Amino acid sequence: MGNSYAGQLKSTRFEEVLHNSIEASLRSSSLVPRPVFSQLYLEAEQQLSALEGGSRVDNEEEEEEGDGGLEPSCPPTAYQMHPPPEGCCTTDGFSGNCVGCGKKGFCYFTEFSNHINLKLTTQPKKQKHLKCYLVRNAQGVLAPGPLICWKGSELRGRQAPTGPGSSSLFPPPPDSSGPPAACSSEPSPGTNPSAPVGAQPAGPGSDPPSLPAAAGPAVFNGKDSPQQQLAKGKLPAGPRPSALGIFSNSGPPKKRHKGWSPESPSAADGGYPKGAGSRAKYGHGNFPYLCGNLNDVVVSPLLYTCYQNSQSVSRAYEQYGAPALQPISEEMQLLLTVYYLVQLGKYQARVLSESLLTPAEYQEEVSYELVTGKVASLGAFFSTLCPEGDIDILLDKFHQENQGHVSSSPTAASVTKPMSLEVGGAPACTSSGLEPQRIRPFQLAVAQKLLSHLCSIADSSTQNLDLGSFEKVDFLICIPPSEVTYQQTLFHVWHSGVLLELGLDKEHVTRQRVEQYVLKLDAEAQARFQVFLQNSFQNPHTLFVLVHDHAHWDLVSSAVHNLYSPSDPSVGLVDRLLNCREVKEAPNIVTLHVTSFPYALQTQHTLISPYNEIHWPASYSTGADLYPEDRKYFGLSEFIESTLSGHSLPLLRYDSSFEAMVTALGKRFPRLHSAVIRTFVLVQHYAAAMMAVRGLSQMKNYTSVETLEITQNLINAPQQCPCGHGLMVLLRVPCSPLAAVAYERLAHVRARLALEQRFEIILGSPSSGLTVGKHFVKQLKMWQNIEDAEWRPQTYLELEGLPCILIFSGMDPHGESLPRSLRYCDLRLINSSCLVRTALEQELGLAAYFVSSEGPLERGPRSEGLESDAEKPSSTDNEDEELVTEGSTSEKKSPVKRERSGSRDSASSGRSSKASDVVFLPKLVYDMVTSTDSSGLPKAASLLPSPSVVWASSFRPLLSKTMTSTEQSLYYRQWTVPRPSHMDYGNRAEGCVDGFHPRRLLLSGPPQIGKTGAYLQFLSILSRMLIRLTEVDVYDEEEINVDLREESEWRYLQLSDPWPDLELFRKLPFDYTVHDPKYEDASLICSHHQGAKSEDRGPPRKPEDLFVRRQTARMRLSKYAAHNTYHHCEQCHQYMGFHPRYQKWLPTPRSRRSPGYTGSSRRPVVGKPRLFGPFLIKELSYHNLELERNRQEELGIKPQDIWPFIVISDDSCVMWNVVDVDGGGERSREFSWSERNVSLKHIMQHIEAAPNITHYALIGMRKWSSKAGGRAVREPFSRCHVHDFIVLNVDLTQNVQFLCDDVDFNLRVHSAGLLLCRFNRFSVMKKQIAGGGHRSFHITAKSHEYIKSPTFTPTTGRHEHGLFNLYHAMDGASHLHVLVVKEYEMPVYKKYWPNHIMLVLPSIFNSAGVSDNPVAVVPAQYICAPDSKHPSLAAPAQLLLERFLQHHSHRFFPLSLRNHGHPVLLVDCYLNLGSQISVCYVSSRPHSLNVSCSDSTFSGLLLYLCDSFVGASFLKKFHFLKGATLCVICQDRNSLRQTVVRLELEDEWQFRLRDEFQTANAKEDRPLFFLTGRHI
Repeated sequence: MGNSYAGQLKSTRFEEVLHNSIEASLRSSSLVPRPVFSQLYLEAEQQLSALEGGSRVDNEEEEEEGDGGLEPSCPPTAYQMHPPPEGCCTTDGFSGNCVGCGKKGFCYFTEFSNHINLKLTTQPKKQKHLKCYLVRNAQGVLAPGPLICWKGSELRGRQAPTGPGSSSLFPPPPDSSGPPAACSSEPSPGTNPSAPVGAQPAGPGSDPPSLPAAAGPAVFNGKDSPQQQLAKGKLPAGPRPSALGIFSNSGPPKKRHKGWSPESPSAADGGYPKGAGSRAKYGHGNFPYLCGNLNDVVVSPLLYTCYQNSQSVSRAYEQYGAPALQPISEEMQLLLTVYYLVQLGKYQARVLSESLLTPAEYQEEVSYELVTGKVASLGAFFSTLCPEGDIDILLDKFHQENQGHVSSSPTAASVTKPMSLEVGGAPACTSSGLEPQRIRPFQLAVAQKLLSHLCSIADSSTQNLDLGSFEKVDFLICIPPSEVTYQQTLFHVWHSGVLLELGLDKEHVTRQRVEQYVLKLDAEAQARFQVFLQNSFQNPHTLFVLVHDHAHWDLVSSAVHNLYSPSDPSVGLVDRLLNCREVKEAPNIVTLHVTSFPYALQTQHTLISPYNEIHWPASYSTGADLYPEDRKYFGLSEFIESTLSGHSLPLLRYDSSFEAMVTALGKRFPRLHSAVIRTFVLVQHYAAAMMAVRGLSQMKNYTSVETLEITQNLINAPQQCPCGHGLMVLLRVPCSPLAAVAYERLAHVRARLALEQRFEIILGSPSSGLTVGKHFVKQLKMWQNIEDAEWRPQTYLELEGLPCILIFSGMDPHGESLPRSLRYCDLRLINSSCLVRTALEQELGLAAYFVSSEGPLERGPRSEGLESDAEKPSSTDNEDEELVTEGSTSEKKSPVKRERSGSRDSASSGRSSKASDVVFLPKLVYDMVTSTDSSGLPKAASLLPSPSVVWASSFRPLLSKTMTSTEQSLYYRQWTVPRPSHMDYGNRAEGCVDGFHPRRLLLSGPPQIGKTGAYLQFLSILSRMLIRLTEVDVYDEEEINVDLREESEWRYLQLSDPWPDLELFRKLPFDYTVHDPKYEDASLICSHHQGAKSEDRGPPRKPEDLFVRRQTARMRLSKYAAHNTYHHCEQCHQYMGFHPRYQKWLPTPRSRRSPGYTGSSRRPVVGKPRLFGPFLIKELSYHNLELERNRQEELGIKPQDIWPFIVISDDSCVMWNVVDVDGGGERSREFSWSERNVSLKHIMQHIEAAPNITHYALIGMRKWSSKAGGRAVREPFSRCHVHDFIVLNVDLTQNVQFLCDDVDFNLRVHSAGLLLCRFNRFSVMKKQIAGGGHRSFHITAKSHEYIKSPTFTPTTGRHEHGLFNLYHAMDGASHLHVLVVKEYEMPVYKKYWPNHIMLVLPSIFNSAGVSDNPVAVVPAQYICAPDSKHPSLAAPAQLLLERFLQHHSHRFFPLSLRNHGHPVLLVDCYLNLGSQISVCYVSSRPHSLNVSCSDSTFSGLLLYLCDSFVGASFLKKFHFLKGATLCVICQDRNSLRQTVVRLELEDEWQFRLRDEFQTANAKEDRPLFFLTGRHI
């Protein structure tokens, strides 16, 4: 067991070299690493050789004379001297003990080598005595230490005397703070019971707690652990001695132990020996006896990981193509493990054992030491640290002498003059009054990011979130069990106004009401959370946001929490509540995790998708100034920067005097926990400093300069301020029992020094509220203008300006926010639990704040959690969007001030001052934070991110300083896995995307930056968006050309008729005038009734002006509304094709339930393929009708019994209404009516039940308007144009072509002698859509009720706006819905409605309807001369012609401009020539119904694609003005010439060659050609 070389090793040197050797072998592809022991031995040998000038010392020659004892030249101070522990060598002689078996009395080298089975080829010629201890100097090199005092040694008379004031036999040299190394002594009774076996066995008087083997020293990212660095002399403990100093420094033997060789074979399946069942191979001889319980053996995870990795080394080498390497054999593993167990020195054993304690065990151990009186000797020691010999006597003497003479008021003249308060002098006093809270630009940016991510979830095809189905927002904020955090969160919610914004409360919000929305995760949380779940179940149309604040706290799995702390119900509570099945499955619960330290939530098994992470925006995000120049966030990176060269006063410091005293007393009191010693030392320093400030100058030697500075500024700062404002000192004492001890002692000293009214001492505990003295409460109320007699401060924020020491207890901060007056953050007592990234950054984040040089102070709370920004670059992947936000601007009136961030005004809580926080750290932590790797990344960032996770592999790359927050997240997601105790442990296997929960978001941001305000703002804008989603802007316009309505004695006056009487309706005249407001810019259609009455319609309007001017009204969507893509509630899943039962309900186009199509009319700003849109719908429907008739006729059904109607609906039709009339009789003048919303099913069933319905060709309804009067609805039916939503009889309209828009089709239908009927008591609401893009409609059938008329919907708007979901509009009735899409739109719509029937248009129309101006070309360029070189426009010829005529028809028809008495004659086709030109429509078909034109003279003639019905004799019936314009339009140039000849146009019209034009299409797009001429 062991080797002689071991005498030159440090306690953790073995771990380090073994670990690094395996790491190097895994990373290397060519070099074979040196064996582990070779590195250990040769390195030690080289170091010793260097000490001896490179010369070898003969093993057979003993040097009788040493270098003498390296004793300090001056006597040590009292607290550096300590009595030797039992078993240590004294002047009576030396007696070394074996730490393995406990055998005592080794005085010779050979004696001990035989004992440990060391086989040497040569033996020393004579017995060697161990000459001196081995220590490491400041350079980390082994050097001779103090001589070992043998019997009769000449050093005997030179030993320092032992006594009460000087009890250290071998004080360390000036550059060493560690104990000298020697043979391990006999264990003393009562030593640390937590030490591992072989290091320091428990004595008979101990009561050891059980130690789990799960925790261990911090594991760095391929770097040294803190304990390893400590052993190397890199860190604050100073030079450390060798672990086994029992051997001489004459150099090691030259032969290795025969039982080990680097080439030793190993078992293929060898494992790390643990437990009674492990198989072991033995080396030469017998192993020494190891006493203790096997279950108490704790092995470092570093060592265990090395063993595990060693088994995969050979496979890894093969994978990377490197030579194979033999893994460590089982025999060697066993040998190394035993070696590891016995080599721990006492100090290292203490550090290791303390780091292995769980938080609960740590507090139990400290409490045990306090309760059993083990600290009595330590207290007695401190009592003597004064010239008088007893501090309490000195305090009593001071109190008696100065009682009644010394005033404790802030203006007492007896207070000594303090040191410089801060570099910039005394701070200027400003008002502490509250200002109205406002949202900051960066908070609004984050809130918008959150909303954007939530919308992305809703937009996805996974159907995991239906934002359209929610009507309101509710929320619950879950926080750790801290009373202060609970109160400050209540304050944020109360003052944010979010409850009023969400409609969750009325005008006045009570405190009791706010408490319903904040849940403290304590023993009572379970019942309240069940109420939350019940509310979410009972309110499916409410979106519940579950905010998990400080989300890195309590990640313990509910399955194993009993193993950790069965008595603490809060442990594992997060997993039991937030990860319960009800939360995961509820479709209306979104979970938002908020934290500054997200690392433990970014593992291979996390529930949160990387796409659902929101990182705080960088200070230089593009697009908006989120952080104005007068506002700077001061976080960890800025603290570290202040320690670099060039900065006069670092804000991050350590106290060397404090560390030295702690080290010395740790040796003197080895039985006590180091936290106890550190706390007592720090309390003593504060007590001595207070005494020194009060005039007892002799106490300055018993404190440190740093503590004296803190105390002086604390006591004297109120004198610098006219209002008496002071500063806060944060004294972080994680252990609650020690915090109570510190509070009692400091309060006692303060009382004896008559300082009770100079500053307050506050004990801050997570489990209780604040207790502040009446005097200071009165001061706070005066400063903050509070008149409430019962008011007491409940948060640390409310202590603004109060001079105080805040003793902040609790193992972890729970999101408590600190006031702006915080000046010193004393973290000298944070323990070894900070050796993971989350814990370390959490402690350092307490000091984060905003620096601002704005004018008047802004008062407000800051946010909860903390987060490191030291290693984070300022940019992330989603931090560079352009954000349009409102920033706050104010005058610069005061110096730089610090601000604490909070809720709505998250960065507005600071006292005006040039001062910054000063943070004091333990030296170990200080070196860890300030040291960097080769890339400049702080080494602390390479720590294991959290104790609840482990590294997935040693092959991981190193973190980089250039990594963004998103890249860091991906790094941890790849290279960390949760421990079995982690709540995410059982979530999913690596790479399984399905393991992500779809409704979980993670918000991470630096500490104290304003995350609380950001997510409260997110709730507000989310509520506004949901309300907006339940509302719609519908057109609300009066009908146009009402004064031009046809005057006739025939009107439909049967006001109570539910359906039109066919005979009465046939007598009604057709109203040619278009009254739809969207046609205000269209050509007026004249008739013989209107010609004489038509007047100038006024100056033309630009199309964009028409669109902007169109009036809308905001309406709440009814339960019968049509919906867009985002709406996919549970009921709609069947309609949309996601339900498994959907397909069997789907009717075919051949079914008797004729398919329905939703067609949209042309919008002013959107072109669409008019020719192949409704035309194809109509032709397809007629073809289907014929097929169905033939099929049914074979079954004996008459053809006339097949339903001939279809519906063509605009995709902006959103709701339908019916008018209820109370006429008081058929012809009564009394007329009253009301309008209500109904389903589309109700309207369709009413229309389809009309008698003689098959005699009507087109049926429509009125467009809704709030301005509609009784005249509009008095007559139930009108014979006029119908738009937007039409019921088309495909049988009667078989021979009527649908070539252009609905106006043209209406005119064609009427001229064919067919009936058009508008139901005036039905109205349709049309949603305002800006236009452009692609979208679709859907099919469904549910109940026995069905709609016979199929609905067709051509897509015209963008797919996110078009209203294609008719499920609710049809109110569950079966119906057929066909979506008409362009070719390239098909995949998009198939994604949303996979089972819908879709009609795909030819590819030529892919570019149609995309924008108003194709290719951004002006309308004048839409036509060109034939065969000329021109840019080909990507638009149908029909669209280009129409657009040109709309804008430039005056070029062709100059006489027609504003000449309504002489309109342009249109034959067989209506084309819009613009609002300044009137037209008259006639049909050339035989027996057509046309207006009388015998007395009309026309100013122009337009022939569009005229067929054989148009002849020369037909045109000779009409009269034209001289100079009138003719325009003939044909498909090609040959047809154009043939038409001119056939119609004998040259007889009356004059043509010129230059008057021939074409649309600016490519030849393959078949342009239209047209010729103009003048009437002779």
